[in-house]
Amino acid sequence: MKYIGLLLSLLLISCASNGDKIEGLDRSITDLQRLADQSLPVDRASVSTNGREFYSAPFIKDQGGFKKVKEAKAHMVAVIKVLGDRRPYSIEVTVLIQKRQASGDYLNVGYDKGLARVISRRIQKELYQRRERRNIIDDFKVF
Repeated sequence: MKYIGLLLSLLLISCASNGDKIEGLDRSITDLQRLADQSLPVDRASVSTNGREFYSAPFIKDQGGFKKVKEAKAHMVAVIKVLGDRRPYSIEVTVLIQKRQASGDYLNVGYDKGLARVISRRIQKELYQRRERRNIIDDFKVF
């Protein structure tokens, strides 16, 4: 019985960490949504109805970069989510690996944690640069 409990807890831990997460972001929701949209590896394919989940178009790795693809045996899709109902927000980055089935549909077969980390670091770098480029007027508080 002990082993079953241990196995279940390990399974839950491994399922919970499929991507990379940036926490404690004290920025406006619109700023974070704009940043998430700009940080996708290729063009945006869709956005959720609440505007907090951004899905990239299917892509593959190509010579150190990313290349958008329409038809491939396997491709990846990046998902960037803005989490939280108020400040501070969190951003979660997940990269899904999808393979085409005989029916022509794509099935999620895994996650690319390394690529999710790369996209997450890109977001963190942009957040840092935006802080450095900030104008003094942006910090001025009116009485």
